[in-house]
Amino acid sequence: YTLFQEKGWEMDQPPFALYYKMDMVTTASEFVSAIPVSKPVDVEAPFVCETLPAARTFTIKHTGAYDYLGNAWSTAMTVARHRKIKLKKKPVGLERWLNNPADTSPEDLQTEVVLFPR
Repeated sequence: YTLFQEKGWEMDQPPFALYYKMDMVTTASEFVSAIPVSKPVDVEAPFVCETLPAARTFTIKHTGAYDYLGNAWSTAMTVARHRKIKLKKKPVGLERWLNNPADTSPEDLQTEVVLFPR
């Protein structure tokens, strides 16, 4: 957020976390936090500017505190399994934060859990 403010860049899409690994038992995860931009920008390490390829997705919308996002992930995985939707192994999926916890009460936070079918 600070980089965006310093550069005067607009945040016209919600930020997200792209998960490459997620273990629901140990809660060990590998992910990248991201803010979408409409065109490539020059940034210095530790930041990177990369493109995600267009993809079909399977999405669950969660309303409530971030503490309960595990329920949304679990529901998304269960529904995908029930519907026999085969999912990609990497990336596992992403969380897209639709509103800001700085000005939204925890019970009104909205997050999308997005999975990538094969």
